[in-house]
Amino acid sequence: MNKAKPPVPWKLLSFVAAHVPLAVLMRQNSGIAVVHASATMAVAFGAALFGRGLQWPIYSAAYVVGCEVLWRTTRASSVIFWESGKYATAALLGIAFLRHIKKPKDMFLPILYLALLLPSIMVTVSDMGLSRETRNMISFNISGPVALAVCAVFFSQVRMQWDDLHKLLWIFLGPVVGTAAIGTYRMMTAEEFVFTGKSSFTASGGFGPNQVSAVLSLGLVFCLFIAWQERSKITRAVALGLALWLAGQTLLTFSRGGIYNAGICVVLASLHVIPQRRKRMMFLALLGIGYLAMTKFLIPRLDAFTEGMLSERLSATAITGRYEMAEAEIRTFLENPVLGVGPGLASTRHPGYMEELPAHTEFTRLLAEHGLGGVLALVCLLAMLMRGYLRAPNLPARVFSSMMAGWAIVEMGHAATRIAAISLTAGLALLRWDESPAPAPTGAGARTAPSSPKA
Repeated sequence: MNKAKPPVPWKLLSFVAAHVPLAVLMRQNSGIAVVHASATMAVAFGAALFGRGLQWPIYSAAYVVGCEVLWRTTRASSVIFWESGKYATAALLGIAFLRHIKKPKDMFLPILYLALLLPSIMVTVSDMGLSRETRNMISFNISGPVALAVCAVFFSQVRMQWDDLHKLLWIFLGPVVGTAAIGTYRMMTAEEFVFTGKSSFTASGGFGPNQVSAVLSLGLVFCLFIAWQERSKITRAVALGLALWLAGQTLLTFSRGGIYNAGICVVLASLHVIPQRRKRMMFLALLGIGYLAMTKFLIPRLDAFTEGMLSERLSATAITGRYEMAEAEIRTFLENPVLGVGPGLASTRHPGYMEELPAHTEFTRLLAEHGLGGVLALVCLLAMLMRGYLRAPNLPARVFSSMMAGWAIVEMGHAATRIAAISLTAGLALLRWDESPAPAPTGAGARTAPSSPKA
């Protein structure tokens, strides 16, 4: 008897494809972006407050995280404030936690991580007063750790099957593909633009290349993971095609952080998979296809398109002032080792032209702005990521956990906690996997719905 072919998730693929024209329209008309953001928040919080089970709050949070950079790019900030992605993620998962998780456990490290960062807030308030500027400064620097702590607490309680995870990844990819589409559209329709040795705002859709590059790289990592785990050849081909597009658009932003993030994830996956005989051939085949596609097709054409500036950008070794900033933050920590200088105030201690720039390296920011509390918080963060990895029950789970932890750590290393995706990936690294078998197919090309994520 022939085995049923694995089903193709046409609804999810159509959902992702619909974000290409939607995002372009959102970029052309900020009113559409405002409607999209408002409707998304309404549906997401409706699911968290009134939905049954954990499934839709998790999917809603993943979608909001994917939309964060898209909303910033399309100027939806008139209704969605700058840090709303992080706070909305924390609120959605916090509500779901309170409603559905009855006997929580293993919460000590995430709670301690956040608690250690709170005393230094009083240093900022003492120095700056309770002005609006102070509140914005604290929010900008604390919203990331708050969202990370909530994601860590929540996902460390949740058990998911692979089918549930794949849905989450595709849902996240929708707005990320939309963000890539805006960058591609802007390059195609620009009357004239020239690539230089600096990051390209045109290829980034008119918004910050660092953040666009980061979220595109996470979409790239998700596509590669889907291609490795997916059984359907059609879905695997779509994932690889999207991965190639996202890789190209990430390169064209000329912001190297995203490429570093994705590269580290590929290396971590390779270290796990290559020694495993059963998984080695498929992984090496995908790795070989990806390598040839990048080196023989994508990069040469993009280098020609940018008139050689891409290769020049990739070969540059300068880290655009991050070393000087990190060095200044370490000096600040040594001068203020107990409570630090307070959230948001490390930049005031940077010498010369670095004085007005916010922190770019989360690890040295924790030291400078939170002192000893920041040191201990960093230890807690690394400890909970390691614990999540060590309890992963099988090879795919270990690969996924290591990639999520690796992406979050590398992104924090060069962009602090600018985007909510860091919190999501750190939380996903702590998942508890449900190893019960997936429902059997009920007929050719069909299967029963997978169980929802559960506490």
